[in-house]
Amino acid sequence: MKQGQLIALMLSSTAATAVTMPGVVYAQAAAEEVANAGDIVVTAQKRSESIQKVPISLAAISGEGLAEKQVNNVDALAATVPGLTFGYYGGNARIAIRGVGFDSIGQGTEGRVTYHVDGIYFARPSSTSGTFFDVERIEVLRGPQGTLYGRNATGGSINVITRAPTDTLEGYGRVTLGNYATVITEGAVSGPLSDTVSARIAFMTNNHDGYGKNIITGTDIDDARNQSVRASLSFKPSESFKLDLTADYARRNDHNNGLHYFGQSNPAVPLAGRRFGGIVATDVRDISSEFDPRNKAEFAGGRANMEFDFGAVTFRSITGYRYADSQNVVDIDLTNIALGPTDFHETGKEFTQELQLTGTLGDSKWIVGGYFFDEKIKGGGIIPFNALNLGGPNLQLQGYEAFSDLHTRAYAAFGQIDIAVSDKLTFTLGGRYGWERQNINTWLQLDFSRPYSPNNPPIKLFTVIDSKSWDAFTPKAGVQYQFAPSFMGYATVSKGFKSGGYNGGSTQPPFNPETVWAYEAGVKASLPGGGRFNLSGFYYDYRNMQVSITEATTITIENAASSTLYGGEVEVNYPLTDQFWLDFSGAYLYSKFNDYTSEDPSFPLNPPRDLNGNRLVQAPRFSIVAGAEYRTDLSFGSMTLRGEVNWVGKTYFTAYNNETDAQPRYAKANAYLNIESSDKKWVGSLFMKNITNKNVRTSGVVTAALFGSPSVGSLQPPRTFGGSVQFNF
Repeated sequence: MKQGQLIALMLSSTAATAVTMPGVVYAQAAAEEVANAGDIVVTAQKRSESIQKVPISLAAISGEGLAEKQVNNVDALAATVPGLTFGYYGGNARIAIRGVGFDSIGQGTEGRVTYHVDGIYFARPSSTSGTFFDVERIEVLRGPQGTLYGRNATGGSINVITRAPTDTLEGYGRVTLGNYATVITEGAVSGPLSDTVSARIAFMTNNHDGYGKNIITGTDIDDARNQSVRASLSFKPSESFKLDLTADYARRNDHNNGLHYFGQSNPAVPLAGRRFGGIVATDVRDISSEFDPRNKAEFAGGRANMEFDFGAVTFRSITGYRYADSQNVVDIDLTNIALGPTDFHETGKEFTQELQLTGTLGDSKWIVGGYFFDEKIKGGGIIPFNALNLGGPNLQLQGYEAFSDLHTRAYAAFGQIDIAVSDKLTFTLGGRYGWERQNINTWLQLDFSRPYSPNNPPIKLFTVIDSKSWDAFTPKAGVQYQFAPSFMGYATVSKGFKSGGYNGGSTQPPFNPETVWAYEAGVKASLPGGGRFNLSGFYYDYRNMQVSITEATTITIENAASSTLYGGEVEVNYPLTDQFWLDFSGAYLYSKFNDYTSEDPSFPLNPPRDLNGNRLVQAPRFSIVAGAEYRTDLSFGSMTLRGEVNWVGKTYFTAYNNETDAQPRYAKANAYLNIESSDKKWVGSLFMKNITNKNVRTSGVVTAALFGSPSVGSLQPPRTFGGSVQFNF
């Protein structure tokens, strides 16, 4: 069947069963907000427009909606947006959209879903934490965004838009208290400094005790000790010129991101530590380690956004700098025997510059621009080796050590025009050409002769000094038709490109870029009373896919032949009455590898496995969010009560689709009660999330065969409950 026919069939069958099919959430907010706010304005196409007019499968969540659902990180966001999956490994965010995401744990690697805060790209996967505060809205763009967002947006993009300085004095303060000794504070003050200058400063702290324990030391693990601050200045000396400056800082220092034991990927191979009397935690929430995990990081950066309005044409300059320094210390042998203490660290410095010209030609709209990216990364890992593994004494040897110095420089030119043929019909043409080069200086040590000491000079047995460049053209074409003022349809074809690169800490040759050709069609309808019905379908032709596997003590990234993905999303958000709302949203995803053969490190004596037909990593077949919301007026304000269920199908964490390395399907329920005063000066909330206390994996990896190839990873929070109060002025 041809791809176009497949899309048409998929859309028609989906529309016929829209009431029962899982789909997409485009805006999760309180019923009052949806009913009264009118169209939600987004900047997904780098201009302000109604979400119902944007020909992209898109989710937009307001800052108020995030606060009502206690969403303060990407992990919690994933439970709100079907088709978006998230996990942490080694402190790095593993974000996937429609099954296209991040599965590498090596130094210097980048994800397939770009993450932006106020237009600045955050290249380091560890640096997404500490950004979800004082937020105006968050936009989740599904599908390749190669034309406007460029490299590494093969899966989509998450755009965080923070609140800007205001011309009048205002602010707020919020405190949240909950179980596990949770204390979260957030606040902001904003106002004018003069007739032409305004400022804003905001902060957040997030602290809670551990969701589990290290049964050997008694220390809490999976706790949180996070602090963030952001300051903004806005200069507007005239109606035609504006300059926005932002600086931010965040840090964390806790016992989070330790590895939890989920079982043996190969049941025939025992966990190595057990051979020497090692203890394994029986509760999946706990760990058993001779030392406590350490999760330490600092992030900082700045942004300068200049805008000149010349009437028919607007010029923008967006300049950004990011600094990220992170360390993650974990025990990869999962027992209290000192077989695999692991210390990974990474420091990245990034500079970006984007220039844009936007304008109109009659009813047509256009944008052209240029982009520059420069990042320097230094990082590595240390894994001492115990002589017990060689039949010797209980003695730590120097073992594995690696260090990499990576430098990436990229340039791009892009443009897009939306040609309005009539007031109903619009054609879109766009394209981006990008060129980049990466340089690497890396060395690797495997030393089984010297006793371990952090002061031992490394023996650099393997050294790689190399560079390679790549280029790509990523076009886009589409058509959009406004059937009625409240009903729009669209179809697009676009290409996404993820960079090639080097695998830090490994001597493997550079891996090649990957590409995705995406075909998408959808409809968006605004319903009476403020409701919405939005539907989309897609087909991906995914080539040269980069797949990460664990071999011995190193990570290898190999290019799979190809894969195929298709599916659809739907949102139904409907007011049964002025007070009672129902919403249903979700996603269906079919994914498979094509013609891909790979050796499974968990079964080293077996021949390479044919993985044709296996599902992709982080690609559940179904994901659903269904909720009901009731609002009523009180003598002093209003009350909103909401209940929702999040259902997610089985999710595999490796390409081999072993059952031990998967999260079975699950359902979680949440409940919220919000009370707001009539003058909106204060808001009180009660919440309970994960009511049935499910243990849900968010990520997984199979570690080295040297330790028995255990399946390890991270977990979503258990049942949490509490309350918050916010005062506005």
